[in-house]
Amino acid sequence: MDMRLKRVSVNVLAVSLVLTTLLPLAIMAVTLLPARIDWMMAVPTAIFVAALGSGITFAITRNHARLEHGRLRLRAAFYSRDLPVQELRLDEAEVLAPGNARYAPSIRTNGIGLPGYQAGWFRARIRERLFVAVPRTPANLYIPTTQGYALLLAVEDPAGALRALQASLPAADADSQASRTSSLS
Repeated sequence: MDMRLKRVSVNVLAVSLVLTTLLPLAIMAVTLLPARIDWMMAVPTAIFVAALGSGITFAITRNHARLEHGRLRLRAAFYSRDLPVQELRLDEAEVLAPGNARYAPSIRTNGIGLPGYQAGWFRARIRERLFVAVPRTPANLYIPTTQGYALLLAVEDPAGALRALQASLPAADADSQASRTSSLS
């Protein structure tokens, strides 16, 4: 089942293209044009920079969250996770209200952060380690795992995604999750 992460906005793509391609090419042009340079080196370097920047921009459009064969498969740009549903602490998962900043990523430890786009590893404001797949802010689904980190996602239908994850649990795991939930009440 495809959980459908939100699409990357056109603004994010434009910012990415400017930062990763046009700005480096402009810096190259400004620094190299006044100098007497070897054009045989400058042209291939410019082509390499343009290709690299375009590749990065393309990579941030490749985001998905899929539920297949009892596993949650996440991909956000260059980062991915593949977790059995049993490793998700679904009883503690939350559908986040707009403006909820409790789990907002604050420190990027190994990830991509552009205005309106975040992917990779971050620390939350509450110092929890997060794997973030937020192609369009704000994030709306928080899922802790048994692996010492939590997932922070921006999905089209957060309540439906959470129900699908809960429904994919084997019966024994669903009963143990339900008993943990009832013991917390």
